[in-house]
Amino acid sequence: MNDCYRAADVFVFSSLTETQGLVLLEAMAQGVPVVAIAEMGTKSILREGQGALIAPQDEDVFASRVKRLLSEPALRAEVGQAAARYAQAWAAPLMAQRMVDFYQRTLAR
Repeated sequence: MNDCYRAADVFVFSSLTETQGLVLLEAMAQGVPVVAIAEMGTKSILREGQGALIAPQDEDVFASRVKRLLSEPALRAEVGQAAARYAQAWAAPLMAQRMVDFYQRTLAR
């Protein structure tokens, strides 16, 4: 799958019902900039300018953000590099440690 993500110039995601948004993090981890709508599960993952351009539920605005990334190679590279950095914070070992820390704090209470 990593090769598929890396082959993309932009990862475009318009779902309003995604529960986790893992595909966004997978694309971002490969340095692929994301254009998405921040709803449900994606809302807790996406941060504007940190590897993603967040679009409202407006087709014209959404399309303009995709077009901007496709037509501006320097911006696409910048957002892609930010995506790879941002995705590192979601790596499995870090998430596992956060879970352990959470349970330890809970048990301590």
